[in-house]
Amino acid sequence: MTGVTIAEVDNHFQFIEGTEKHFDVDTLCLAVGLSPQSQLLDMAGCDMAERGGRVPVSDETCATSEPGIFVAGDAAGIEEASSAMIEGRIAAVSAAEFLGFVDADNAAADRQEHYKALDRLRIGMFAPQNRGKVFTETEEGIPLSQSLLKRGYVTDEEVDSFGGVKHAEGWHAVVECTQNIPCNPCQDVCPRHCINVGSNITILPTINTEAKCSNCGKCVAFCPGQAIFLVNEDMGDGTVQITLPYEFLPLPEAGTKRQSARPKWQAGVRSRSGEGYEPEGVRPYGAPYYERAQGIRSPGTLLQDICRSLNRVREEERTMETTPTIRRLSAEPFKPEPDDDLIVCRCEEVTKGELRRAVHEGLYRFPEVRRFTRCAMGLCQGRTCTKLVKGILSRELGCTIEDLQNPHARSPQRPLQMQELGNERF
Repeated sequence: MTGVTIAEVDNHFQFIEGTEKHFDVDTLCLAVGLSPQSQLLDMAGCDMAERGGRVPVSDETCATSEPGIFVAGDAAGIEEASSAMIEGRIAAVSAAEFLGFVDADNAAADRQEHYKALDRLRIGMFAPQNRGKVFTETEEGIPLSQSLLKRGYVTDEEVDSFGGVKHAEGWHAVVECTQNIPCNPCQDVCPRHCINVGSNITILPTINTEAKCSNCGKCVAFCPGQAIFLVNEDMGDGTVQITLPYEFLPLPEAGTKRQSARPKWQAGVRSRSGEGYEPEGVRPYGAPYYERAQGIRSPGTLLQDICRSLNRVREEERTMETTPTIRRLSAEPFKPEPDDDLIVCRCEEVTKGELRRAVHEGLYRFPEVRRFTRCAMGLCQGRTCTKLVKGILSRELGCTIEDLQNPHARSPQRPLQMQELGNERF
């Protein structure tokens, strides 16, 4: 691999001419995506539902339909990380109550405190109660950046209206945070209280002009959105110095002149190889550490589990009930679409056209399409593509996603090489 080209796409996910950008890279990491990790719960017999993915049905105590099984975090659905940790505490209290280690009154009191913490997090424009709403401005009354929503960046005209962007003498933070989300590490890590968020962590950050920034770089390093820069707009010699996040490496070469995001900052950036300037915010905080993945031994009951699963599949196929809302397409001619070559399942390289053709050839259930095309059968076991495949199938069949039969979950176990077993010490 020598490079990657990205671009804006149209309704058929085809590149829009003139929007391409090329990056020289030697490695491309494919994200699995935000998909619930619920395979074990499905296999355990918990009642499941479609809520942005297949998740177990649970009550406010995190209890599932199966006695003694509690769920939290990514297994219960996709939400912000802090919410997942609080849910884990609720599930832990409920599990302790179920086992008899905590009485009902104390468990209820503990859960109530955690519910209050969850309520403080579940606010802002992306809160569950705001799902589906269209926002045109922030909680502070500032118009939302339409450029950010459409192109992925904030324009000069838009960013200057936010409280985190100020022009000042000396070093100061520039916070390009434009959406009300539960996030405040910039406020917590600043030793001089230069950035204010307040007790409501969805409020947009503002700059405390009374505090003096030391250019320590902590706010830059700890911002999860890489939205903070430290800037000295006038070094006295006609240049500007900027502290960049670690992820922005490599630094510009000495003498490089670049068009800045701010008209006042077009004097150029001096790099480490230039006149001794070293961005203090470039720290290896959050730098990746690659660890060797460890295999998981299969339990001795694996063979019995496989047999039971196969018997369940055979029983379902013998007693298959077709959903009345699904329309039969085998008699209709297959009509190619412009984006049929779009790869939906990355692991097995299954395209949208192959999925559509399978439906027109008489395969109306997800498990059938899966076995025929091998979609969702690769290394990630459908974590990336299951929702996409269901969407394609439901459109072709004229039914809802809930009408589609779900594929059988596979235990999240990883294979072991024989040499791993040979090195095992007993």
